[in-house]
Amino acid sequence: RFNDLEKNDKLGNVFKYSLRVKNEKEIKEKYNYNLVINDSGYTEKVNILLNYVSPKIDVPFKLVYQGANGDKPKVNIRLVRNGKPLGDIVKLNGEYEYVFKGLDETDQNGNKYEYKVEIVGEISGYEAIISPSGKTVILTKKIEKGKFLPYAGAEKNIGFGTILILMIGYGLKVFKAQRKINTITNIRGIKR
Repeated sequence: RFNDLEKNDKLGNVFKYSLRVKNEKEIKEKYNYNLVINDSGYTEKVNILLNYVSPKIDVPFKLVYQGANGDKPKVNIRLVRNGKPLGDIVKLNGEYEYVFKGLDETDQNGNKYEYKVEIVGEISGYEAIISPSGKTVILTKKIEKGKFLPYAGAEKNIGFGTILILMIGYGLKVFKAQRKINTITNIRGIKR
């Protein structure tokens, strides 16, 4: 509060007082406040307004597809801030990640917001699980009873097939060798 300030100089000219804040840059950058001074210079009252401006952040989310065999479902997600839905529904078509940009990091008291994602609607043929952090959605293809998984193709099964053929071949070789030994042991007149 400034008291007893002169209103006029010796010639009767009205003084124009102005108010400046020395650490305005620090207030904005360190404490996230915009400073507004309503000062015409001629009034007896000056208003200083401090408006809190939350820092902005980008929040990434990941989608993991299990058993999709290249076919990724369409997924509708919505951002949730501190347990309450926020903004519009986002439609994803096979993407592995999505970034919500320019979100407020804190509330007006400086408390950090917690951001998660939720699935909106059903995802036909898939089971959706959201990680405890709320930042990863795991989509697992459901296997219907009585149905087989689709053939993965020779290029994906070549290693397994090769090993299986080698094992069968080795088994046959051992079986033939054992038969020879059994045949030899049954010959009469050979002393052991």
